[in-house]
Amino acid sequence: MVGASIVVTLALRDLASGLRWNHERVRISTAAVITLALGPGLLVNAFLKEFVGRPRPADTLLFGGDLPFAAAAEWSRSCMHNCSFVSGEAAGIAWIICLLPLWPHQPRQKVFWFMLGIVVLTDMLRVAFGRHYLSDIVLGSLSTLVIFSVVAFLSEVLTRNFYPGTRSAS
Repeated sequence: MVGASIVVTLALRDLASGLRWNHERVRISTAAVITLALGPGLLVNAFLKEFVGRPRPADTLLFGGDLPFAAAAEWSRSCMHNCSFVSGEAAGIAWIICLLPLWPHQPRQKVFWFMLGIVVLTDMLRVAFGRHYLSDIVLGSLSTLVIFSVVAFLSEVLTRNFYPGTRSAS
């Protein structure tokens, strides 16, 4: 939420200074905030974690718990609330990768490796603590990145249609 607050604050500052939708920083900031709401917010935490029903690893018979194992994306009634599939934390932390286009071009590659390291380390901690399977974190992270790609693509299409001649985001 801190990251989202910072991005919203920067977008509002850009808008107050006269920048509009045809400026790439405004489009990327908007796409990032929409992604956070749609991906980790609605898709992962409000829908998948509540309705798929995959128990967390530590709660399954395989790892000393009392619930049966359920495969990734298998609809199950084993877990009734805040289940394992997909990882909300992984979806949320992967969101920082969506902020990469906001960085200046020169340090972007170094920042990418740093961000990727944070994402992988955080995701692996979820697996190590028995809170998620590897598939949960991979699919959680990918869900955010796919949603960001779609939202960013749609924002570029809108820009081309309503602001001809505007340079696309890099």
